[in-house]
Amino acid sequence: MSIQQDLIQQFPYSGLFILPILGSFGLPVPEEAILIICGVMISKKVVEPVPAFLVVYSGVLISDFIIFSLGKKYGRMLATHKKLHWLLPPEKLAATEAKFKKFGPYIILFGRHLIGFRTQIFLVSGIMGIHPGTFIMTDAIAAAITVSIMLAAGYTGVGLIRYLDIKNIPLPYIAIILFIVLFIVYSLYRHFRRTQNRNSRRLLAEGIDG
Repeated sequence: MSIQQDLIQQFPYSGLFILPILGSFGLPVPEEAILIICGVMISKKVVEPVPAFLVVYSGVLISDFIIFSLGKKYGRMLATHKKLHWLLPPEKLAATEAKFKKFGPYIILFGRHLIGFRTQIFLVSGIMGIHPGTFIMTDAIAAAITVSIMLAAGYTGVGLIRYLDIKNIPLPYIAIILFIVLFIVYSLYRHFRRTQNRNSRRLLAEGIDG
């Protein structure tokens, strides 16, 4: 059993609160996996719906604000520092800044739901000097949507298993199945993004050559 699973099962509310925050410090705990597991736990009556939502929602907001604060404190150094380079590569910094100039804080509201993109959004929010109050208010709205969707995915996933009459499946196995589905969706999204970026670079190169 992993540390994450043990923490959630032994101390469910504490685990749901702490794990998103640990994720902002580099622990390989995808936010989506935590939220889906939370939905599974609600369906299994391991935790109560309202307290679980409030606890995991608070943890997500704190995690987001920590990342935002890193961007505000360290600025563009994140893109060049050899140990922090992976957080915000220069090309992603430039692309995200361009989106901020075009859409402003609305990029936080909509971009937060894009897997693999939200960290860059939060960092650039800090780098570009977005007011902390504006960031918190915008992120609170966006995070409420994200948390609700992922909890519903975990909850209805268990409901689907019950509907299919697959009984007595332990909680960790259900969580693993749902995480695999999420990973497949994420992989398809990344593939689509890479293909889109390659096509954009090719069209740009053809335009320059022309």
